[in-house]
Amino acid sequence: MGVVQSLTAGAFDALFIADAGTGIIIFANEAAARLFETTTEDLVGRHQTALHPKEDLLEVSEKFKNFVASDDYKEVEARILTNKGKIKPVLISGALRYEEAGRVFSVAFFKDMTSIARLSEIATLQTNDIRSYAATIKSITSLFKSGFANTDYLRQELLHRLHETAAKMDIEIRKVASMSRLDAN
Repeated sequence: MGVVQSLTAGAFDALFIADAGTGIIIFANEAAARLFETTTEDLVGRHQTALHPKEDLLEVSEKFKNFVASDDYKEVEARILTNKGKIKPVLISGALRYEEAGRVFSVAFFKDMTSIARLSEIATLQTNDIRSYAATIKSITSLFKSGFANTDYLRQELLHRLHETAAKMDIEIRKVASMSRLDAN
């Protein structure tokens, strides 16, 4: 096993080394193979743009040019296309460029952001639900203030809806808290 393979054998994130001049991948670790649902042998020899959906190629090409232009640390968001046709969001990071035998190589790490993107979607949905419940509570309290609830029946009905809405809001807040590992008590 080579030095690079030994150093990256237990890595959780995908690691690629590409020829900075051609964009051809010369090394991919096992995490890269898992991320792309293929083998390392299949990844090596591909052009770096072949890792991404066709509709992203122009943007990815520009990002790659900027990525290999300097040794400064960079992070860019992108999407990849797995061998099984799945599109996954990734965070590509790196700063290491090195020269060997007159060629320049760039090292990049790909972090799978699928679960983070999904959590963000869930949080957005829950935030919208909480806003909706808050608007309902405001509307009900406005009805009380306006004198609309002038009979026992209307007051009881509005109080029931207010209680129901607060209970739903509490459930959503507990979901958000458990997602962020906060104590929801």
